[in-house]
This record gives sequence, C-alpha cells and structure tokens, in this order.
Amino acid sequence: MTRQATPEPPVSGEAAEPPSHGVPRFGELLRRHRIDRGATQRQLADLSTVSVRAIRDLELGKAHRPRRDTVQLIAEGLGLTGQERAHFEKAAGGSANELKLSYETGPVPPPAPMDTLVGREAEVWMLGDLLGTGNLRLVSITGLPGIGKSRIALEIAGFLHREHRLPVLWSSAPTQSCATRDTGSEPLSGLVGAALNLPAAAAAVTLQAELRTLVGDQPTLLVMDGYERAGIDATALAALLQHCRGLRVLITARTPFQLPGEREFPLAPLAVPGERAEANLNELAEIGSVKLLTRCIARPGFRLTTANAPAISALCRLLDGIPDSLQLAASWFMVYTAETLLEYVRTDPFAFVTDDLRTSLRTELAALDHDERALLGRLGELDSWSMSDVSRLGHREPAGCARLVRRLLMHGMARTSAGPDSGHFAVLELVKYLGPERRSALHRLEDEAAS
Repeated sequence: MTRQATPEPPVSGEAAEPPSHGVPRFGELLRRHRIDRGATQRQLADLSTVSVRAIRDLELGKAHRPRRDTVQLIAEGLGLTGQERAHFEKAAGGSANELKLSYETGPVPPPAPMDTLVGREAEVWMLGDLLGTGNLRLVSITGLPGIGKSRIALEIAGFLHREHRLPVLWSSAPTQSCATRDTGSEPLSGLVGAALNLPAAAAAVTLQAELRTLVGDQPTLLVMDGYERAGIDATALAALLQHCRGLRVLITARTPFQLPGEREFPLAPLAVPGERAEANLNELAEIGSVKLLTRCIARPGFRLTTANAPAISALCRLLDGIPDSLQLAASWFMVYTAETLLEYVRTDPFAFVTDDLRTSLRTELAALDHDERALLGRLGELDSWSMSDVSRLGHREPAGCARLVRRLLMHGMARTSAGPDSGHFAVLELVKYLGPERRSALHRLEDEAAS
C-alpha cells in the first residue's frame, strides 16, 4: 500500500489549502510563493497593500478571477521578477484572452522616451526604413555601455509604431534601467521574456507557442533590450522568426547574437567637434556631442559662449561623444566651470564615466594580442589615421589592415573621423588613456613587490 504524502500544515492562524493536481492553481501558487518567503498573510497584505481577506480568499480559491492590478500588487509584495512574475501573472487566469485582446484592440505602443534624442537622425531613418519595409527582419544594435543603444531602439520603435502602425512587443533584461521596464505593454513583455529567456522554464514551450499564435503573420516589432547572447534561447527566437513571417526583431546588446540572417549595427559615439570648431558657435552648437552636453547642463544662466566654447569642445572630445559620459559630466557644472572641469577630466577621464564602460574598454584592450596593442598605441599617437597609415605602421597586407580596423570599430575602440565617408579614423581618447594607466598600474605592482 502506497503511503500518502502528508499535506503541509497551515501557517498559524490561516486556512489550509487543499492539494491540487497538475498545473498549480493561482491560489496554490500564491501560497507557495508566500511561504517560500517566510511571510504570513498579514505581512504580505502590508507589503502589497492588498487586504488580508483578499489574499485569504485567493489562496482558498474563493476568488477565481483576480483583477490585474491586484495580481501586480501582490507580485510586487512578493518581490517576483522575470519568469517567476510572468508565470505568476499567467496563472491568475484569462491570460491568453487578455493578451489577445490587448494585442488586437490597437497597435501596442513602445515605452515612452523620457527625453529628445540627439544626433541620431541618420541611424533612426536608416534602421527604421529597413525594418519598416521588412527588408531586414533581425537587427542587433551593438556598442559600448552608455553609447545609447536602448535610447535609439526606443526612437526606432516609436517611428515604426507611428509610421507603419506596427505593434511593439518590448522586453527588457532585468539589468536594464527603469526607463524601459514595467511598461504599458505588460503583460505582453512578460510573456516575451518568459518564452525566450534562458534558462528556459518548464512552461517555456507552451509560452513560445502562445507567443507564435499571438503574433501570427501580423507585421510586428519585437525589441529585446539589453539581453546578452547567453541569456536568450536562440533556437526559440529563430523559430519565432520563421513561424511569424511579419515579425521584425530589434536587439540591443554588447555583442551580436550571431543568428542566421542577423544584421549587426555597431553604434558609434556622437560626433565630436574638431580642434577649431569653436570658431563658429552656431555650427558648434549643432554638433551631436555639444548639443547633448549643453542641453544636460542644469546650471541657471549657462549658455555656450566664445569664452567657454574651447573647453566645451575639448570635454566632448576627451569623453569621446559617449552620451552617458557627457550626461555625467554635465552634472558637475553645478559646482565647476567648464575650464575647471576640463582640467579634472584631463587628469582622470575615467572618473567621469561609468564602471561598466571602463570595464568594457579594459576587456576589449586585453583581448588584443601583443602586436595589435602595439599598433593601437602607435595609432593613438595620431590625431587621425587612414588604412595606409595602418599598413605603414603595422607592416600588414590590406586584408590584415581591414580586419584590424573593423575589429577596432566593431568593439568600440576606434571611431570614424571627420565624417563617415572620409576614410579616416581615430582611436578613442579613453582607450589612449588606458595605455598609460595600465603602465602606471604595472609600475605600482613592481614597486610593491620590490618593497
């Protein structure tokens, strides 16, 4: 005779939940999450602002169709995120019908941007046109941390939603900022994340089928923001593209996913002014990096003048036109003049960039072999350089020169100089700084070892 498992005793003062079979009902799932977190019904009520009676009725199965806002409040109280939250909301009942209704009542919009995009008009037009016409169906925007990948994806998604009436399914990785998370497209984005994330949950196959059914052949844009290749089920994403022939996928990531049919678009920094660009203030003010920096300066009465233009120009060059770095530098104008801030940036530019950017540049530099690092050092001594300079300095054949320059561009260590059609390039100022910084660190280690 088979011994029956003993039901879990109820938490003190709470009603027991009868066992169920198969897929857990919402009430059982709610109770399981609550107990896993060591919370009583009263404590969960305090955390979620949902009444104790409502939580008790849900756990007992007396309330079968909880309101969506109630489910979301409880999920917040439980601290559920990612796949756990998507499964929790799905278990509340009516998920497929609600998703279908929200998807079909009108084109689902992307998250609303928090500011105006600066200096990316050409990129938005090109990628928006290619994705809108369906000439490209899988695009990955890659680049350094802080380069503006998520922001340009927002702009492209908004363009496709307005001009082509495409529904936008937006899914952000858990590491992304709140600016592109918990958007109005929930629970659609929760479904996307749970269906395509790795490690895949047991219900992933069902969720993938639900997503394929939902999209069908309708022209749709799916944005996977901030994911990395190791966190995405590439097979499921490829199958989704194959099944849903009107689907376009836009990925923002540090590196490409390397999927069949993927077109990588490395996002360059914003344009920076030349050495004598401050001679014409009107033209200087319209250069992307200068426009972003001056717009973000929250100092009453500040304006671009002939007096501060040289310092503003130099700041944009030293910070390589990287949007996040420019915005961080702009915050220091509350206490420093442009000239004083420039001196600090010249001394240590990495004090004015994010840790992610610094780490990424160090990683890319370490990935170069000895000859490549030596050549990069020689190129860094030039204000700008051409392919012939690479060949002359590195004694490489044309194909070898092209591969190296492409590698530097794709991994964000160099940029085009004086316009995309000039045939000239420049090493990032931050990369130039890494060489002396690395040598200084080695000298310190040698001194410490000697002592």
